[in-house]
Amino acid sequence: MNNPLPRLGVLFSGGGRTVENIARNILEGSLCAEIAVAISSHGEAGGIERVKKYGIRTEVLDYKEHGSDLSDRINELLEEERADWVLLAGFIRFYEFPARYRDRVLNIHPSLLPDFGGKGFYGMKVHRSVIESGAKLSGCTVHLDSYD
Repeated sequence: MNNPLPRLGVLFSGGGRTVENIARNILEGSLCAEIAVAISSHGEAGGIERVKKYGIRTEVLDYKEHGSDLSDRINELLEEERADWVLLAGFIRFYEFPARYRDRVLNIHPSLLPDFGGKGFYGMKVHRSVIESGAKLSGCTVHLDSYD
């Protein structure tokens, strides 16, 4: 019996390059998964059109409109799409995940943590800070998010 592919819920706030890279890797066969839904926290995010061109369901849950209910609305969409994993791919809003996603939330940060992390360090701000610091080594950090 074949196991179904893991279904990903991908959250982003900006350009959507990480979501696009994931989608491309799925199409090329180097990542065995499917993106069930991509959710942006900003209606003006450049990644919205970038992601839609892959035929991925793309939803905007504007943080200004949803406020403290943002996580609840995200979780409703993830449940509706039967997402197995949640990827925080440049998502700059707080996301409170339910117990069912414990050890299933991957946070992708564009630097080698702990350097260039924390409040205000997202997107190009991270890359500029790395360059301005003269750092000789850079990369990204992918880690399981947890409240523990």
